[in-house]
Amino acid sequence: FRWFSTDKKLIITSVLLTRVKKKTNKKKVPSSVEKHYVIKMARVSSQWHEKRRGVIKINDKAEAVRWYKLAAKQDYEIAQYNLGLSYEQSRGVNEDEAEAVRWCKLAAEQGYARTQCILGFSCEQGHGMDENKAEAVRWYKLAAEQGYGRAHMHLGSHNSQGLGVDQDKAEAVKWCKLAAEQGYRKAQSSLGAIYEQPIILSPHPQTLIFILETHRSCVRQLEDLLEIFTGYFIGSLL
Repeated sequence: FRWFSTDKKLIITSVLLTRVKKKTNKKKVPSSVEKHYVIKMARVSSQWHEKRRGVIKINDKAEAVRWYKLAAKQDYEIAQYNLGLSYEQSRGVNEDEAEAVRWCKLAAEQGYARTQCILGFSCEQGHGMDENKAEAVRWYKLAAEQGYGRAHMHLGSHNSQGLGVDQDKAEAVKWCKLAAEQGYRKAQSSLGAIYEQPIILSPHPQTLIFILETHRSCVRQLEDLLEIFTGYFIGSLL
């Protein structure tokens, strides 16, 4: 398909889209085989349409939403993500943060890292739900464990500032470094700031006991030396 010219691609796409529309008009739900195909058609329908007099560019976001919904209702996580964005950004539908979160959560629960990160940000900022930084960290971590760089960056920031988790500079460095290595400028800058600041380590209790006993021993030795020196000094005066 990629070897066809742009015009031929658009003609083929238009024909395929017409076939899908005919099937849908018969109130037949697309099969699982068509699931990926439906989402592709949604993207195409929002940008291009073929007419006899030539190809014209259109921007039919409502039509895109209709196709996204067909695929989203079949638990296709990418369609659920796109539908969530449509509600968030008022693309083809009225803006509805709660509905945006609902669709993103469905995709996130299927393990889609991008929506897990978006859901984490929604929890952090209180968009479409109650603010909950601990829950935000949970979603960020799920996305981060899949190697999603933006989630690494958010986790680094939360661990550095103690948001939703106990402050942990070592964890902050760990997550920021993973994001920085993927080219995230903010993470690179945050990592520099973390390294620049002095890190105060809390010693182990046994270490504190050892230091205290060592200090007391040194004090006793100094007192003994002072007593000996004082004795010699007084003896020399007599």
